[in-house]
Amino acid sequence: KSKAILVTFRNVQNINAETVISRVHELKILYEYLNHLTTEEIYQWQLPVDNIRPTLNWSCKWGPPEDAMLLVGAFLHGFENWERIAKDDSRHLQDKEEEPDESESESGEREDREWQSA
Repeated sequence: KSKAILVTFRNVQNINAETVISRVHELKILYEYLNHLTTEEIYQWQLPVDNIRPTLNWSCKWGPPEDAMLLVGAFLHGFENWERIAKDDSRHLQDKEEEPDESESESGEREDREWQSA
């Protein structure tokens, strides 16, 4: 079992380096969609896909508009910078709060999937 390598990037601490490296392609796609938009257009952006499967077993209403705004938050504030994303009033996610779903990854390490309002 290997230990996670945690790094700090753009003032965001404790980022799992392996996770970031594995997601470079996805983050590049997000950048290509959002980089040319104005601030107003960014906050109106919608996911460019149909038939997104609904999120199950969450304690709040969550759907494609919230997914889009979470991605906008990652674009504007940094990947995994949950505290700053939650504080961004422009995305209208402050009323969204999800109980932590703690599970073990394939490597046996505990992973937290958590969305908290600030």
